[in-house]
Amino acid sequence: MNVAEHFNRTVRLRLTALVTCGLTVDISRVARGIVSVLSRPARLFEVAGDQLIDEQVHALSNALAGPDPVILFGRTESELLERLAHIWPDYVETAGHMSADVTRELKLEVASNPEALPAMFIVIPETGGRFDLDRPVLWSLSDEEVAELVAAGNRSEAAPTVLGVRNAREVSMRVLCLMHDWDPKGTAPARSFGEILAYPDTALSWADLSTLLRPGPNLKTLEEFQRQGRVSDDQYAFAGAAEHFLHNWKDSNRGQVYPDIYSAVWFSEPVIQNALFRGQYSAEWGLASTLMRPGPNGLDIDELEDRLRRTRRFIAALRRREDQLFGCKLSDDELLAVAQHFGFPTPLLDYTRSLRVAAFFATSDPQKDGAGGIGVIYCMRHTPEQSFAPTFAVSNLPPLTQLCGVRLGSLKVIEPKLPNDDNRIGRQQGVFVAGYRPRDAAAVTIDRIYFRQQPGTIFEDPRAGITHLDLMPKDSPVARIADKFKKESQRRRRAGPTLGSTRLDEVSIVGSSVQELYWQLRRGQELLSEAHDRMRQTDSSSADRLVRIVRDYFVGARTVADVARAPHTEEEGAAIDPLYDAVASLESLARVDAGAIWMLLRPYVRSSSGKGFLDIKLPQGWPVNAQLAVVCALFLAAWEHLRKVDCVRPRDLVQTAQFMLATGDDEAGAGSA
Repeated sequence: MNVAEHFNRTVRLRLTALVTCGLTVDISRVARGIVSVLSRPARLFEVAGDQLIDEQVHALSNALAGPDPVILFGRTESELLERLAHIWPDYVETAGHMSADVTRELKLEVASNPEALPAMFIVIPETGGRFDLDRPVLWSLSDEEVAELVAAGNRSEAAPTVLGVRNAREVSMRVLCLMHDWDPKGTAPARSFGEILAYPDTALSWADLSTLLRPGPNLKTLEEFQRQGRVSDDQYAFAGAAEHFLHNWKDSNRGQVYPDIYSAVWFSEPVIQNALFRGQYSAEWGLASTLMRPGPNGLDIDELEDRLRRTRRFIAALRRREDQLFGCKLSDDELLAVAQHFGFPTPLLDYTRSLRVAAFFATSDPQKDGAGGIGVIYCMRHTPEQSFAPTFAVSNLPPLTQLCGVRLGSLKVIEPKLPNDDNRIGRQQGVFVAGYRPRDAAAVTIDRIYFRQQPGTIFEDPRAGITHLDLMPKDSPVARIADKFKKESQRRRRAGPTLGSTRLDEVSIVGSSVQELYWQLRRGQELLSEAHDRMRQTDSSSADRLVRIVRDYFVGARTVADVARAPHTEEEGAAIDPLYDAVASLESLARVDAGAIWMLLRPYVRSSSGKGFLDIKLPQGWPVNAQLAVVCALFLAAWEHLRKVDCVRPRDLVQTAQFMLATGDDEAGAGSA
């Protein structure tokens, strides 16, 4: 059977044939050749894109109603071709009583004359992937058959009807992030979805299109905009290709680490807003300031003095020339911020209001110990002042941050008026955090965006002024002074072999696992305040004693954190156990048997598995003060887990304590004090 007979037999049997002809062949000529060898007229369609406009849907629907055979050709990755290959064979058999949806635009209704439905040929370069099908007749053309059809196609005058809009632009994560580059200079920034709808007479810019493609493409809205003339054919085609790209991207990337920085920015920008960001090339570097950042052997007094001296000398040079350099007097904080941005050690930690600026710094500073690997962008949704201000203060009791030795620092918005070339702070949209401990800062920096570093990839957005030259101009007056001071050799003044080599360490009771610290500080302050107020309503002296018990626990916990085991002042031969001692004091305060509260608490003190609310039943008739003592014991037990255990138990304990407070009045026994 020759090629013409084979195709005509397929038409007579009303089959669906998937025809492949090789990657190097012009499939449009093969498709026209098929038209030429058929014994009856055929409808020819080129699938240039998957998003069809109304006229194209109408043309294809009429052709699929029959009776002339339908020939479609296009890319292997076309969703329209793949869906037709799946659906059409079954639809031909059931069209008298079944409908089917091919795509959002193309729907197959119940056919009034099923016998008239046509045969279908789908011509693609090769099979594989989504076209690995059983139902269509698969016909891989031989070289001789391809040559015969191409020759026939060259003689054919058949003109295909184009379906979809051809996309001429590359789609990648980098391209998606930088779509606004295609807008003319001076185009307004991207509008929100609401703003786009509020002005129905305005055409959409490429920046606006990026809004509609996030977090998932809204192609139904784009179809309407395309009909209204607000979206160009070029934009519409690109949006369709972007939808396909993003769908495949999500199917192949399901981990917690983005495969590259552009993916991280694209998916994070819509959901993390009104935050402060800090980008670091390696997720292993921590959040230490340049002044207090330890070297390979830690940080000693000599090194700290040397860093302070370099920064002081640079600031002094700026102070002497500030009228010439800045045209005004700057405050000490402003000069310190300038020093920070020109590479001198300071206690400030840089953040920026721009995720994209943070993305630049997260990719632009590889070092030998951090080349490749995982990069990170820290996202601070709430400043330390907003999150942990002692709103729920307890009389005579410092804030929890002070009791437990946590230093979250404070936000410093330092915006000196500097000449444009030297205004790195303004160019980087910079703000600063000072007075923090690195581990504590990491604990309250709620969100972290992790991504894989790709060799040679630096996130830049020239249209937004995010390049090395824009963010850190080199040939400026202050930059030249900074370079001079950095090149000068400086003799290190040693404080002496013993004093100079003294390590600078701090004690915190919080262990290495601090993911629950933010929640514990916020909820714990509220819980402690409410328990204190309720106890004061029954006995003010007991409330004051409760404050002392909580304070003593934290003093003991910090002592143990410092020396591991400290001798007990009252029990000879015993070591301090801050939680056990606090619970014993709470039992005495509540006037319950020694060990009664400890027995309730003990199963959960060392357990590391989270179970939500804990099933703790109080004995019948316990007074209100005893219930409040259990609440405080649960609160302190949660801190034990923050000190020692890597788990979610702290939240379970505090939530259980909150539940007890909420239901305590209903469950208090007749013996309530």
